[in-house]
Amino acid sequence: MEHIALALETLSPQARRAADPASPEPARLAAAQGLIALPPPQLLPLLYNLALDTASEAVRKAALKSIEQLPVPLAVGAVKAGLPPIVLDFVARKRLRDDEVVEAVLLAPAVLDETVKQLAAQVGERQCEIIAQNEMRLLRFPEVIEALYLNPRARMSTVQRCVELAVRQGIVLEGLPAYRELAAAITGKYSSHGGAPATGVAAAGAAAEGDAGRELAADAVRAAAELAAFDADDADLADVNFSEAMRVAAEAGGDGAGGAAAAATEPLPAESDKGPLLSQLSGMTITQKIRAATLGNQSIRAVLVRDANRLVALAAIKSPRIGDSEIAAYSQSRAVNDDVIRYIASNRDFFKSHVVRVSLANNPKCPVPTALRILPMLRPNELKALSNNKNVAHAVAEQARRLLAHKQK
Repeated sequence: MEHIALALETLSPQARRAADPASPEPARLAAAQGLIALPPPQLLPLLYNLALDTASEAVRKAALKSIEQLPVPLAVGAVKAGLPPIVLDFVARKRLRDDEVVEAVLLAPAVLDETVKQLAAQVGERQCEIIAQNEMRLLRFPEVIEALYLNPRARMSTVQRCVELAVRQGIVLEGLPAYRELAAAITGKYSSHGGAPATGVAAAGAAAEGDAGRELAADAVRAAAELAAFDADDADLADVNFSEAMRVAAEAGGDGAGGAAAAATEPLPAESDKGPLLSQLSGMTITQKIRAATLGNQSIRAVLVRDANRLVALAAIKSPRIGDSEIAAYSQSRAVNDDVIRYIASNRDFFKSHVVRVSLANNPKCPVPTALRILPMLRPNELKALSNNKNVAHAVAEQARRLLAHKQK
């Protein structure tokens, strides 16, 4: 959000004189340091203007320091007394670590939706709960739901309630990579309880994508029994499972250059592996796994991309945190869900990688039409290896031989 200075006419007379760029710098500096007798509701707008002062770096820094160090009770009192929306936004960003100030901003009638969205992505559990309680704002500005969902500090029960609200109202959360999977899981849950059938966003997506979409919807219905096991009254236990799994995975190794490089060289966890991470993930519901797949690190994705439920597996491959080397590793794996291979093959960004194309062509799970489309892009030595690969479809191996013979002429 762009912060622009308030019109001088909106400030109190005393604050107006101190904020006027024509005033002597010593006077503006004194005001920026808080050495002016003004009540906090009038002082904060003045400090806000001075914090945007482009004529004097000393004035700007002093005003920022005053905003950041204003005693919490005074800052909260000023927010509750009423501040301009742009000032509320500025104060919230500068006082992000002061829970009382942030909560006062969130509860202020004049707070902007954009401000709430920015805070939703950064605040703690208690503040996330405050944000989630304003359903009118969530429906009016669904980007807030997206920010909450992607905030690891938000409780699973909180974000699930918000996402279900959006799905029931037919709101598409385009900022969530795995929204289609979430919608399918949630509508499947409602159908299993005898409520509204799985229509709206998920059903529309299924119809648009043909057989694959219908299979996805059917899988969501089959997952209804597990989804029904989630009880809002048992949310504390559910949240502990999610948080603990995230913690265990973080200890095992996070994302980044080192973690991404490891994905290409280390084998994916085997089905027989036992350990804290698998134990935690196995105790999650479908919607919890989808969120863990979206927010988790490489260790979590390596497990969930092979989950038997395609909604979970697709959420893992769609994670915004996934690395290129992970895609390369999954594209050659025969252990991942079939839909994961199809998704990689249909994703233009993934398909640009020559390594991924070679891996897909040699993967028996890759659809034959896709594999045949890849063959002209391969080098002679790659075609030769593929023609001798007994695991791929006969049509793929035979076409590789033909292309190799043609290139050798």
